[in-house]
Amino acid sequence: MTASPNSPDESHQDVDRRNFRRIVYGLIITVAAGGGTAAILNVRPLLSANDRSRWCTVWSVVERGTYQIDEITAKPGWQTIDKVRYQDHFYSTKPALLPTLVAGVYWGVKQTTGWNLSRETLQTARLILVIVNLVPAVLALVLMALIVERYADSDLARFYVLLAAAGGTFLTTFLVTLNNHTIAAVSLLLAIYPAMRIVADGVERPIYYAVAGFFATFTCVNELPAGLFAVALFGLLFRKSPRATCTIFVPAAVVPVAAFFATTYIASGQWLTFYFWWGREPYIYVFQGIPSYWSNPAGLDANNEPWYVYLFHCTVGHHGVFSLSPIFVLTLWGWSGLRKWRRWPLSPFLWMGLLLSVAVLGYYLTRTENYNYGGNTCGLRWLFWLIPLWLVAMLPVLDRWGQNRRLQMTAAGLLAVSVFSVSYPLHNPWQHPWLYTLMQRSGWIDYDPLPVPFERPLMTWFRTLPASPHESQPSWIEFAGPGFDGTIVRLRLTDGGRCDFGGRPLQKITVTDNVGSERETAETYFIDVELFQAGLPPEKFLRWPKKTPTTDHRSRARASLHGLPRLRPSGYRRGKVRYVRTGLRRDAFVCRHSAGQVDFQAPSDNRRRRYRTELWLCPDVPFGVVRVVSTVYDLPTGALLARRELTAVAASRFDRDDSRPGARQ
Repeated sequence: MTASPNSPDESHQDVDRRNFRRIVYGLIITVAAGGGTAAILNVRPLLSANDRSRWCTVWSVVERGTYQIDEITAKPGWQTIDKVRYQDHFYSTKPALLPTLVAGVYWGVKQTTGWNLSRETLQTARLILVIVNLVPAVLALVLMALIVERYADSDLARFYVLLAAAGGTFLTTFLVTLNNHTIAAVSLLLAIYPAMRIVADGVERPIYYAVAGFFATFTCVNELPAGLFAVALFGLLFRKSPRATCTIFVPAAVVPVAAFFATTYIASGQWLTFYFWWGREPYIYVFQGIPSYWSNPAGLDANNEPWYVYLFHCTVGHHGVFSLSPIFVLTLWGWSGLRKWRRWPLSPFLWMGLLLSVAVLGYYLTRTENYNYGGNTCGLRWLFWLIPLWLVAMLPVLDRWGQNRRLQMTAAGLLAVSVFSVSYPLHNPWQHPWLYTLMQRSGWIDYDPLPVPFERPLMTWFRTLPASPHESQPSWIEFAGPGFDGTIVRLRLTDGGRCDFGGRPLQKITVTDNVGSERETAETYFIDVELFQAGLPPEKFLRWPKKTPTTDHRSRARASLHGLPRLRPSGYRRGKVRYVRTGLRRDAFVCRHSAGQVDFQAPSDNRRRRYRTELWLCPDVPFGVVRVVSTVYDLPTGALLARRELTAVAASRFDRDDSRPGARQ
């Protein structure tokens, strides 16, 4: 019922209704703020290569006064693939403006608390995320509440759209990570609200033009395709008032653009952001023997689907806007009825949302070299900045559904699915959507095909046997690292040469554990070379020319060479190419990652355990392995019980200087 301004009773009812709505708005925003705070305070920062890239710049700007990230990316936990090699230094691939602004926040936090981002990472990053992500997000919800209160006719439309904005889109999920998408979406809302007051309400205050202009281009510098939005908003306001648009909107719009190019130039000495060099140097490089990730991307980043398949998954597939967030079906409905409500005050913004969405989606469909759905992420993140326009487009539809119970239930179901999609990756948005995982497990999609198997089964934790050496120069390799009990251990493999036994060539090797300590032990094994090279297990290739071993000795020998209590007939699985830096030489070793896993219960133990051994295999070193990581898990609970990580620190073939741990690094 519409209240008449001439009826005191009805006017009073309208006031009561408005006050009630304000209470509901406040509750929705408060709950959303509380949920966002809890999510940020429970997350472990530096979630992915994407946000680490920005965090590295933030740290470097404040702590070292430079945009070069060489130092910080060398620290454990700070590595990122989103970096370029330019003029002999590493830089983030991300535009410099946003990290520069966040660096200002970090500087303030550091001056106030004394925290260092690399030392007190958890509390520092969380506080910065609250300031940079959560506070603007709450402001955006307040603006959305003002929009729905002013331009919606029904309480259903008002409450539904605000609820959707508070927890039904992936902008909520991305609050826990340093990113440009939430900032761009908030900026767009800050731009369109004053523009709505100008266009729909005829309130032509200079401040509205200034705020609209500033945040229109601030949206653009955070999402480069949003340059179309800035142009569209300029055109919309120019029709309303050419003079105010040119004298107020444009000067305000210049400020973020100038800051963008200025910080880009300060960071790298060039005016163009590194994005413009995609697929060329400085993205493609080799440093210390390790090529950049973008030289040979994997998984989704190597996707080469046809455009129509990509379009399917972008809309209703595993990363689909409408399959993951079906509330936006209401947006489509709103766009389809543009002619019906062409006199609705916000119809120009519906047209803007429709045309921008088509243009941006079309742009990304042309980028056939980068069909990766935004990488390892929970949604199509390069469309997130358009979400405020999508939410506004729902209002006329929901107003028409206000009295239809069946349609109300439909809308509630769409919101429920959307909230589930948002909640599924809430602790880390840098993971695949639930629909992607479901399709992958069902065998419907496969973006990461299994590597080609080994040419022969690998049944031992070392790959090769050294060629027979001169007696004065035996082949050997020594590993060191934290053992199962946490203490540093050293393990050495030594080749003792070949001999003949029963007409069969045998290789003698010695495994020395706890080298140089009081607990040092050594075991010598004789291996039938031909059977080893044929890929047979230790129980087949082990020989005992000097004595007959006990059953227990045989069992321990098999486990020692397997690297596991037992191994499946297929042996270790062949994995991806990996690069490992060790103390053996300056350049990294090109390795083939491999892994074996087995569930096992010892006769004297009443619990089953899962044993896993990972290998980094490389033909450049004796015995063909440079790193061995062994883990033991409690099978019922999945708890990690023990871990040992051994990396090659010395070996024959490498001179003394190069074989010292940490030498020449």
